[in-house]
Amino acid sequence: MKYMNREYEKTLEILKKEIEKLTPEQAELYKQFIDDQTILYTRSTIISERNKLRQLIVNVDPLNWNEKYIFNTILAHRARALDFYRYLYKNEYLGSEYRFLNKRSPYKIIQELCDKNLSAKNVVCCNMGSNEYCQIVFTQNRAVIHMIQDFYDGLRHTYYLPSFVDYIALYLDKHNVNCNEDLSDALIEDCILNAPNYNTALNCRYFLAQCISKIKDKSHFKLYPMQILSRSTLCKEILEGYKTVYYNKIDKVPTFDKWLLLPNEEAICSTQMTSESVLPFNFSRVQNKQLRDILKEWVWVTTNSIRSRNKVLHIIVDFLNMFFLDNNKHIIITQSICANYKSFVQSKWNIHESRSARIHTVLSFVHYLDDWYYVKKKDS
Repeated sequence: MKYMNREYEKTLEILKKEIEKLTPEQAELYKQFIDDQTILYTRSTIISERNKLRQLIVNVDPLNWNEKYIFNTILAHRARALDFYRYLYKNEYLGSEYRFLNKRSPYKIIQELCDKNLSAKNVVCCNMGSNEYCQIVFTQNRAVIHMIQDFYDGLRHTYYLPSFVDYIALYLDKHNVNCNEDLSDALIEDCILNAPNYNTALNCRYFLAQCISKIKDKSHFKLYPMQILSRSTLCKEILEGYKTVYYNKIDKVPTFDKWLLLPNEEAICSTQMTSESVLPFNFSRVQNKQLRDILKEWVWVTTNSIRSRNKVLHIIVDFLNMFFLDNNKHIIITQSICANYKSFVQSKWNIHESRSARIHTVLSFVHYLDDWYYVKKKDS
């Protein structure tokens, strides 16, 4: 123990003498750093690292904060130099771009930055519990890097995915997105659709939702407002071909088969409906194309609440697919078809309310279909 104490005091004395050879400003920084090291490490570690600490003090200018100088110093002096620049970062001598130095063994990142002539500002960091991940973003667009780092700084409900960082940086760069306000409905949909895999698409939704939440004027997001982006199923729906549409009875019926319907105030007939409600409609399940288009009209133009139409859509789809599987344009719903369907319902559902609801739903559509054919026949 006495021997260790003597060696420890000897080590501190050696380092002190080297520090005294420096300018007052340089000496002050190294003095603070050595004091910090004696707190972080045991005496035996300080003794064993004596020569490396001495070499650092002798050869490295502590006031030279040029990025290339810092990188080359860390690669040359390794752990002791890394500790020194971590100390400078912790005490705010270095900017936030050096956050990645706190990563365990960041030498590989530093080497790659040097090899590819990139900056510390090209590194984004992500804290996940006790883990911190760092990744180089290969773009010269500082705004894109800032958007990605801002996303991870505010992260709550997702996880670090390297493929997402690569994809979103490339995508934003390609489409000249330099700030949140540069985003648009078209870019949101395209970004998710072109993601290389589902997990990346999911991260894109989180990223885009966070970016848009920070925009004061969101009025130009007509098809992908926050209530759409907040849908946990949005990525799956976009990849399956759903498209958002605002409901307005006087507009033309959308021609596509999968809707994410955003009701306007006129459509809010139910107390359960709010202006933020989003209703998925999937007409692609109807096998007969003509009936599929007529069913879209029935949903769009009738006076019932949109939510009620959404609830019963599957009943009509099942009915139509029971009796009209081909694309025969001459469709007649006979009394025999209605009787067969009624028997089917009565045999499958025991509760009277369930039977009645199904039968009345189908009858409502059948009446609309009769009127539709009458109008078509009259027009012709």
